[in-house]
Amino acid sequence: MQRTQDEHPAPLWHGYPVRFSYAVQVGVRPITIAIQCNRPQAVDDAYRRYLVNRLRDRFQLQVPVRLVLRQKSRATPRGRGQRA
Repeated sequence: MQRTQDEHPAPLWHGYPVRFSYAVQVGVRPITIAIQCNRPQAVDDAYRRYLVNRLRDRFQLQVPVRLVLRQKSRATPRGRGQRA
């Protein structure tokens, strides 16, 4: 995710940047990728398509890909994911 965001930064939302924490595959048929970020409502359709296309290129996917953007919890400090 970091390399993708470095190549083409996410849009600003009310002057604040959108930061992506991590991506994880959460489903199959279609492949579903969940990305945790601080402002999911700020990511427009064009940037979603960009992310999906970068994932397809990176992992050589030839199947439909669904993207889910999740709100990062304020209780979770940056860089500290919760383990199940």
